[in-house]
Amino acid sequence: MIHSQILDVARRPWLATLFGEVVQVNTEPGRDFMKLSPQMSDDSELSQKPLQALVVEDSPAIAERLVEMLNIPGRVEVVATATTEAEAVAACAGRVFDIAVVDLQLAQGTGFGVIRRLRADAGRHTTIVVLTNHAVPALKVASFEAGADHFLDKSKDFPAVPRVVEELLSERQ
Repeated sequence: MIHSQILDVARRPWLATLFGEVVQVNTEPGRDFMKLSPQMSDDSELSQKPLQALVVEDSPAIAERLVEMLNIPGRVEVVATATTEAEAVAACAGRVFDIAVVDLQLAQGTGFGVIRRLRADAGRHTTIVVLTNHAVPALKVASFEAGADHFLDKSKDFPAVPRVVEELLSERQ
């Protein structure tokens, strides 16, 4: 059983990035090691570019936590952050994100304009996660009408953000 689990792990080349670019697995006791590296296969998960993420949050502490949570080496990269609607809309210019985490109440403007801009630019390509302290039914409805895919309450759903990212990553495979 352990042998098959080790081989299952070895078939996931993206793990190589977690272990210094090379994973070695002894396939049978006393036999040579099998090496996996990112260069091993053109169709490996590493050949896909990382998901590009946008974080729109006006609280520096929460934005920092989101960036730390979302950045997964070789798999997800936060390529832009914004604290206002205008900054977020500017970040969208000429760029399509795979995932965006958007607060509704910003220092200037709202997340609704950001959501609409993301939908206008990328269609359904971008997964939009609303993460707000104001998780009331009217804002939830308005978020989905604007184009959000997920509506999360910061006070109780913060741990759901990585699950959304993992779902998105598994859909890519």
